[in-house]
Amino acid sequence: MENQIILLTVAIDVVLGIWDVEDITGNQSFSVYPVPVGNDFIYLKTTNTKGASLKVTIIDTGGKVFYQEVKYTGDKWIIDISNLMQGIYIMKLESYGNLQTKRIIKL
Repeated sequence: MENQIILLTVAIDVVLGIWDVEDITGNQSFSVYPVPVGNDFIYLKTTNTKGASLKVTIIDTGGKVFYQEVKYTGDKWIIDISNLMQGIYIMKLESYGNLQTKRIIKL
């Protein structure tokens, strides 16, 4: 099995609460905002312009799945997280065989 190294650039904009993760190989870039979340919606933006599928999963720190959906079109989505209680969650983003995770804090 061949090992592959993927370099990521992570930037956090404290003022706007935007969390960007960019795969510098050019495959995909994601933005999740606001972080922390003070309302019932989180916004996801991607550079997905080729129409590839994007699997979005939100789990709690214990591994319980609260949200899971596969997106096929578009580059911006609004995700309803009104069913989440206050706490820390993990958003998993899978596309092109790559997995990226982001921490979400629901206030």
